[in-house]
Amino acid sequence: MLFLALSDALRGVAARTGVAFLDLLRATEGREACTHVDPAQDWQRRVTVDAHALVYGGLDAVGFHLAQESYHPTAAAHAAIGRCLAAFVRSGASAGACVPGPGDGLALQDSRT
Repeated sequence: MLFLALSDALRGVAARTGVAFLDLLRATEGREACTHVDPAQDWQRRVTVDAHALVYGGLDAVGFHLAQESYHPTAAAHAAIGRCLAAFVRSGASAGACVPGPGDGLALQDSRT
């Protein structure tokens, strides 16, 4: 619910200031971390920390960076979002949303619907 409120607030600010708004709230829906048995099918990184380092200390800079990357979009997600963003820019619309689409991609949706 919090994310929906944030998305609505940002959409409102964009409308009031005259800038375009592309909603990514649902972009990884159905491809969240740990949704699939094969991690390559997820569009969000799984938790990537060294459990041994958490228990015994020694979480170095590399381990800390990996922990920060948990739940961020994967390369496949970035590619799909990029294609949706390009479609949005080409459309000239003032508002839109990237939503799960056919196959493995995203679809550009008019966010007013």
